[in-house]
Amino acid sequence: RRPRPGRARQTWTLSPVGRSIRPGVSDPRYPEHPLSERIAGNDQSRQRGALAVELRLADEAQRRVFATLNRHCSVARDPIGVGVSGGSDSLALLALANDWANAEQRKLLVLTVDHGLRPEAADEAAAVACRCQRIGISHETLRWLPPGGTATQAKARRARHALLAGAVRDAGGSHLLLGHTEDDQVETVAMRQRNEASSSGLAGMRTISPSPIWPEGRGIALVRPVLSETRQSLREFLSHKKWEWIDDPSNSNALYERVRVRAELAGDVERRDALLDLATKEDQKRKATAGRLAEWMTIDLTCASDGTIRFDPGNLTGADLAEALALLLMAAAGSDQRSALRARQKLAEDILSRKLLAKTLGGAWIAPRQGQIMIARDPGEAAKAPEINPDFEGVWDGRFQISRMRPEIDPAQIWKPDDAISPMARESVPRGLSSTQFATCLVPARIQMTKYLLEQDSLPL
Repeated sequence: RRPRPGRARQTWTLSPVGRSIRPGVSDPRYPEHPLSERIAGNDQSRQRGALAVELRLADEAQRRVFATLNRHCSVARDPIGVGVSGGSDSLALLALANDWANAEQRKLLVLTVDHGLRPEAADEAAAVACRCQRIGISHETLRWLPPGGTATQAKARRARHALLAGAVRDAGGSHLLLGHTEDDQVETVAMRQRNEASSSGLAGMRTISPSPIWPEGRGIALVRPVLSETRQSLREFLSHKKWEWIDDPSNSNALYERVRVRAELAGDVERRDALLDLATKEDQKRKATAGRLAEWMTIDLTCASDGTIRFDPGNLTGADLAEALALLLMAAAGSDQRSALRARQKLAEDILSRKLLAKTLGGAWIAPRQGQIMIARDPGEAAKAPEINPDFEGVWDGRFQISRMRPEIDPAQIWKPDDAISPMARESVPRGLSSTQFATCLVPARIQMTKYLLEQDSLPL
């Protein structure tokens, strides 16, 4: 495979803390790749040179994956979730993540979603559970029954993300590993290019990103450790381990756009390389933007306990501010839907030219206040949220966690609706809580999570 720009073909070894790397030094904590076992006593008829090349490439892939896991999971809370369907990509991820977890003394939780859309799905989940039992990893099968027995891909995807994120959060974890590969990346960029995506969209999937759904995915970061590896190389890795994988028939169903794009790209090495080069170029831009926004959020942005966001645009450009607004508006509105790009660009222009008047966008309210910009929930939209009954526990309006009082909780430390600072916030906080209920605003934690992910996304490969 032709190396992408910026990736040095040098053998790297992780330091004990996983923060620095140095070339040419082995690390005894990491197990040798399965291919290493074939060096000793190798059949003389086989060319040792070819096997050595095979081993070197496999070891490089393993080290890349370990480096990604150390970079993005060093602060993750255990257990670290691993989404495994039984296909080759996720099964190879499981094998690599297990080696890494054993070396780093981390705990994994393997999760398999049975959508109930195919009769074989239950057996496939059982096969993954059996594999996990053999290697000593906890496994859970998460079942979803689609309404009416059928569901669109979009609904199934949302349900899958909700189940996975919920299982990781309930277990006390904060990170979920997914098995997206370089092949998936190429297909994603091709589809986005066809749909005239923005520059950041053409950068493809991030190595680390927030869960795409809210509030079900709150507090969960998605990590894609094998995003730089090809599906073929992962299948070769599994073959050498003698691990069998499952081929999902839906991956061959031409009704799906991704399957059609995959067929178009098959064998077209030149176009594949061009798409990878485009993704690399745009990803470098995205990383630079993420670094600037993370620094700006640290210096020029605050979020109150009632979810009111205040900021000074500082030295941000119009493009950077438009990207920042996408994140801030979603947080303030308790939403997972980005507002329209052109509307955000116009809003950024008005802010930077100091022509902004109070307005609403994407379910949030935004206005100039005392030399700063304030963003809060649109009271009109908040009024549409359901009333809170005395037995309710869960997320209200995408912004407040409603919980039950417990003996260990100090009532004096509980946030109360009357503590809301801004007039707009006071009009969009939960009311009518019983004496056994209390509310916690999720917006400050979401802002902190956003900053953390921007910092992680800006890290060089």
